[in-house]
Amino acid sequence: MSFGNGPWKEGRVGGASLCYIRLRADQLDAVATHHAAVGIRATVAGHPASATLQTLAERNWDLAELITPDTTNSGLLLHRTDPPGYQLTTVTGLVPPKQSPPAALPSMPSPDSLPAWQAEIEAAMSQHHWGIWRIDAAGLDALTLRTHANLLRWLGDHHARIWCAPIFDIHRWLTQA
Repeated sequence: MSFGNGPWKEGRVGGASLCYIRLRADQLDAVATHHAAVGIRATVAGHPASATLQTLAERNWDLAELITPDTTNSGLLLHRTDPPGYQLTTVTGLVPPKQSPPAALPSMPSPDSLPAWQAEIEAAMSQHHWGIWRIDAAGLDALTLRTHANLLRWLGDHHARIWCAPIFDIHRWLTQA
């Protein structure tokens, strides 16, 4: 099924989800600020106690509980009440459009530079797929907050063709479409 210029929501060519895992409170605050500047939401798992969480909940972010440690090869089990749960695997891969996502969603570690991010996202878009990227505290430190802000601005500039949304939103759209 195709809409407009692509098979994704509102004619976009593909989907991208950013999943922040076990960030420090200061990182979460910066991430929330960067996302708010461009109106993009994301997924946060293993979140720290922070006043920012209330703001993210009000903005309808995907706030998931991290069940399985992110350091294992078995993947990340994220828990929500609706859907009951889904798992991110550490296997590199993408979810094709208009196909029911598997119970274990493939995800990728975050690149450490803006050109690498752009290349990975563009590769997913060229296949009309959904990519999920995991960003932990060390990965965000390696990327730097300035580069993270630039990534979000770039995604905001390409909003008409890249559907950047929380995992839950895209997962729900794929399973209901």
